[in-house]
Amino acid sequence: MGSTAADESKAGAGDSRKPRDRAAHLKKHKKKVDKINKKIEELWQKDRQQLLNETRGDIKTRKKFEARRAESKAQRAESEPPRPKKDGDRSGARFASLAAAAAGTEPPKRSHEVWKNWKQLTGKDVAFEAIDVPGATLPPALEHGLERVLFSPGVHVLQDERTGVYNFSSYLKKLQSVHSFDFLKIPPYLPSSEDKVLQQITAANQARFTTSTSNVTGVLSQLHYLISRWRPLNLSRVSQLFGDVPTSPGASAAVPVSVFLRYQPDTGVYALDADKTLDSSLLLSHLGKVLELLLTTTPEQFAQYRLEDGGAAAPIEHEREAFHYSRAGSLVMRSQLDCYDRRLPGTGTFDLKTRAVCAVRHDIQHTQANEGTGYQITQMLGPYESYEREYVDLVRLAFLKYSLQARIGRMDGIFLAYHNIERLFGFQYVPLAEMDECIHGVHGERIAQDEFAISLRILEDVLAGAVDKYPRQSMRLTFHTAELAGAGGMRVFLQPMDEAVIEGRQTASKRERRGFQPRSLRTATEAAPATDTATDDAAGDAAHGVLWQSPPDDDAPVHLFTVSVANVVNGAELGLEETPDPASGDDWKVCYVVEEEPVDSKRSQERVRWLYRRAEDLRTQFQRRSEAAVAPSRMQTRLRQLGEKGRQHELRMSDVEAELALRLAPLAPDAGGAAGADGDAADGPADGARAAQSQPA
Repeated sequence: MGSTAADESKAGAGDSRKPRDRAAHLKKHKKKVDKINKKIEELWQKDRQQLLNETRGDIKTRKKFEARRAESKAQRAESEPPRPKKDGDRSGARFASLAAAAAGTEPPKRSHEVWKNWKQLTGKDVAFEAIDVPGATLPPALEHGLERVLFSPGVHVLQDERTGVYNFSSYLKKLQSVHSFDFLKIPPYLPSSEDKVLQQITAANQARFTTSTSNVTGVLSQLHYLISRWRPLNLSRVSQLFGDVPTSPGASAAVPVSVFLRYQPDTGVYALDADKTLDSSLLLSHLGKVLELLLTTTPEQFAQYRLEDGGAAAPIEHEREAFHYSRAGSLVMRSQLDCYDRRLPGTGTFDLKTRAVCAVRHDIQHTQANEGTGYQITQMLGPYESYEREYVDLVRLAFLKYSLQARIGRMDGIFLAYHNIERLFGFQYVPLAEMDECIHGVHGERIAQDEFAISLRILEDVLAGAVDKYPRQSMRLTFHTAELAGAGGMRVFLQPMDEAVIEGRQTASKRERRGFQPRSLRTATEAAPATDTATDDAAGDAAHGVLWQSPPDDDAPVHLFTVSVANVVNGAELGLEETPDPASGDDWKVCYVVEEEPVDSKRSQERVRWLYRRAEDLRTQFQRRSEAAVAPSRMQTRLRQLGEKGRQHELRMSDVEAELALRLAPLAPDAGGAAGADGDAADGPADGARAAQSQPA
């Protein structure tokens, strides 16, 4: 009985403790659950914010963009039955809902009937014609057996990483320093305002405006973003190994573009020149000229351009380079031709592009200070040290400009040479159709051609309006599309300027900011002895970090023109997330209007001038971020680490080459086996093809 009572007492005590332990346990468990839920909520909010930012980079611009998208879809739903979606359409419903929730306001109202009163254009309404010039010279052909790259898709490596065998001549591997090249022996660049031949051709064809590819591609890029409504890029060629890639263009796309429209009293034409105020003389621009000559000349011919030890030679008389001239309405354009192969379709011409690796382009100041980087391309796929990385950057940063240049020059495509300033890695030929597909989508070639023609007509109307306002006078024009992407508009600022002011702006930056100058281009006072080259370059780069800033012209009037567009397919305005499909028979028209904003009051004048200064600040800030000497970012630190790794890789490849040479040494007297390691044997068929190319058709 006693033991039983004791047991009951213990049991009772135990039962009384269990509820207290369970309550503490539940409380502790609830804290853990709340902590996990809070973490999940934070991650969800972070992902939600990232979802809003990842496509356009600027949350404010994204709100306007998506609000206009939702409004456009609502208008279409009211005006007509829903159209069936085509394969490949990109729906923006989830972005629109998030943007509407974040904005908390109704989208801007604009009647969907307003575009019916605007000008309507199709690609067929604009004639893009070639201008035949008697006695035009033919551009050079590729040398060193490189022409076989034109007819074989994909990347062609200079040297096989596994065996060390060269697919092309080893002469191409190590690049010559720009300081040992005589730039006075090659024709200098001639802007359209100084090209008397171009102006005479323009006047002879009774046109009002003239320009060149390098001066007009920036403006045409802004018009592309205007018409396409910042259409996402097509990155279907990117592999899964690379990871997530933004489908938006690079940050430079949102930077305003400024040009000078310079009146030429001798011929009565207006020459369009790019604004060089914020431009700099970079190592890459000089090296590009060296590499273009390297790829189109024999070793004996290229040796003639080497800078002698005594210094730069005197300037020589240059022959006029090869150009194509084209006309669209009252606009005549000049395009320099780099290369030719008659087996290519069309004119047989193509552009040469020397493409520096990402470690050079994303860390240019560090690269210029060290005149190179050890960063290597060792694989086809992957986020770093790969050709895929370079291709992704091309799609987001360069293909739009390259495609416009090729289309203006009636070229078939571009020939890419990948390098790290110190050596070449490989070559690739990209046809114009492939660039169009990356920029415009699956049916990009037809869309690109129509959009290009329509852009030229809109540009012509803008220039005509500017000239009508200030006849026989030079002026400055600034084009900016980014802010008004959601409303389908572009701002164009006009400021009349005297020719002396324009000339001062174009040349003052060159005097104030020497930047990176090769030895042959330095003046007598800037030239340094060979032993002091590194010190002089470092000083030049330090000075280059300080931007030349032109004084604002507060007294000069500023006018604002707004260009509004609407894409109309089969009689209905196209939604912002939709893409026209001319190949399927859609009747695609672009309706546009160019309107001047009234400045009849002091407040409106102040508003226009404020917007103009804001656009100028965007240009200056972007240039400062790219040129200022600041602490390296995480990406730049990573690229510099890969550069050090690349130095070790070069040493290993040297050992591989030495081992290969030893294996082939006994074969050299017999059949030229050593030449096979050097790529000469592989050049044999290509040499035959080049000989066939030179035969008459």
